[in-house]
This record gives sequence, C-alpha cells and structure tokens, in this order.
Amino acid sequence: MSKKNLCTAPDPMRFKEQLDKVKTGKILFPAKGEGRDAVYAAFQGWEVVAFDISNKGREKALNLAREKQVSVHDEVSGVLEVQSDGKFDAMGCVVPISQ
Repeated sequence: MSKKNLCTAPDPMRFKEQLDKVKTGKILFPAKGEGRDAVYAAFQGWEVVAFDISNKGREKALNLAREKQVSVHDEVSGVLEVQSDGKFDAMGCVVPISQ
C-alpha cells in the first residue's frame, strides 16, 4: 500500500480492532488528522471530542461525520489550547505507518 493510499483510506485502520473491544463512553482524539478514526468511534456510539491544528483536517472530518450521520465535536487547536472538561474514558492516538 502506498503512503498516499494509507493516508487517504476512508476506513479506520488498526485502531478499529482495539476500539471494538472497549465499552463506549467519552473519547478524546488529539491530533486527529482527517478524523476517520474519530468518526468511526462516533458511529460505534462514542461521544467524540477531537482536535488538530489543521482547518482542512477539521473540514474533512466534519464532512465525513455528516456523511455517516454522526456527531463529532472537533476544534482547530493545539494541545495547549484545547478546551475540554478533561474527563474521558479513552484516548485515541493513531499514527499511520507506511510498511
């Protein structure tokens, strides 16, 4: 799989296998990129809070969320500026790796 395909695949990557094992709750996605995994979590019933420094990534994530008819709280923010009550049941940190 090329880097381009890996980074633009519409389905969640390996994260799905782990998320499916955990009881739903509130989950934080820092540096969520284009939001595929965050949207997948919302589709599975998680309350999703996500942030990234990219306006383009936020736009793509919210478009995907609308397409899948789910809600994702997504903001453009750096880690030191994110606004949250800080109470989460899980955190999704996913970094695509080319093989």
